[in-house]
Amino acid sequence: MITGSGGTIGGGLSEKIISLLPEELILVDISEQGLFQIMNRISNYKKKFNLKTNIYFYLNSVSDFDEMSLLFQKHKINYVFHTAAFKHVHIIQENLLSAVKNNVLSTKILCDLSMKHNVDKFLFVSSDKAVRPTNILGACKRVAEHYVRASNNRDKSKTIFFTVRFGNVLGSSGSAFNTFNEKIKKKESIQITDINMTRYFMTLDQAVSLLLKTQEI
Repeated sequence: MITGSGGTIGGGLSEKIISLLPEELILVDISEQGLFQIMNRISNYKKKFNLKTNIYFYLNSVSDFDEMSLLFQKHKINYVFHTAAFKHVHIIQENLLSAVKNNVLSTKILCDLSMKHNVDKFLFVSSDKAVRPTNILGACKRVAEHYVRASNNRDKSKTIFFTVRFGNVLGSSGSAFNTFNEKIKKKESIQITDINMTRYFMTLDQAVSLLLKTQEI
């Protein structure tokens, strides 16, 4: 199961994982447009290569316990890739409750359900902003990380929990690269907040490969 499957990282994971011929692929997103786009991409890929994988598309909120519980009951899920998140810093700063619900509560719900239904491995995609957080996004990700880590120590837990932190993934939603690129196209100046700051970027392929490596897939 991939949450946030309509996003950049979730979509990249979806395309890579279906090429590995899983029995089922469960794609979840709260964005109708995002889910529609990944549905077209994955369905075309499946048809092109005549794949037998059963694919399910769910327009659900990962912070809705009842909706998520039904998915875990319906499917035998072995791996959970939790990429869904609100991640635009300025928007999140002004919408604290929504940020906590979508970035923290959803992680708790999915961790608890993964343990209850004996999922093999759970991967949480976090952010470098969780390191000594200075904004709401970083704080939410840091709290979620703690819950994921603590879940490994809970009694009778078969599930193994992982966290991977990303910085700027080129082309992903919320990446600073998109802002820089648009300004360059318009021949506008780029604001530098600190002359001593160094930014690091990685490609989508690198990000997806890193996530799969943690799961030994």
